[in-house]
Order: sequence, then C-alpha cells, then structure tokens
Amino acid sequence: MDFFDVVLKRRSVRRFKRDKVSQRALNRILEAGRWAPSGANLQPWRFIVVASAEVKAKIADVCSEFSRRVWKNFPLKLPDSWLRGVEHGTSCI
Repeated sequence: MDFFDVVLKRRSVRRFKRDKVSQRALNRILEAGRWAPSGANLQPWRFIVVASAEVKAKIADVCSEFSRRVWKNFPLKLPDSWLRGVEHGTSCI
C-alpha cells in the first residue's frame, strides 16, 4: 500500500465494539509495537494489556479527571461541545 493511501484513508475511531480481541490479534498488535522505530533504537516502551472492564473504567475515570483539570485552564477557547466530550470521556488529548 502506498504511503499516501495510508495517510488519506486513515480514520479516527471514537466508538469501539465490545467484542473481545483474539489472542492472535493481540499478539500481532504487540509485535508491531515492539518492532516500531524509536529514537536511537532504545525502544523505551512497556506494554500493559488490560482485559478487566472494571480496571478499564477506573483508567478512563482517571484520564477524564486529568483532562478536565488540564483543559479547564487551557489558554485558547475550546468549543463547549468538546469540553462536554471531556466530561463524558469521549475526547482525548
């Protein structure tokens, strides 16, 4: 696939299926991340797979609270609809 095809056909996903990701797909995703380029080939990342819905909800709550605090004092005027999205965990930074 041509690079520009990839760029032009890219989409942001805002809603996800609740289907469980297969172990095979998860392994491929993690392998792709492991092989991704990094500065000086240091590969400083660590991957954590979270399967628990309860833990995911707690992470979402923490991230939403963080976003509310950060964007509350943002110097530029953001649309009210975007700020409502942060309150409901549907916008990200």
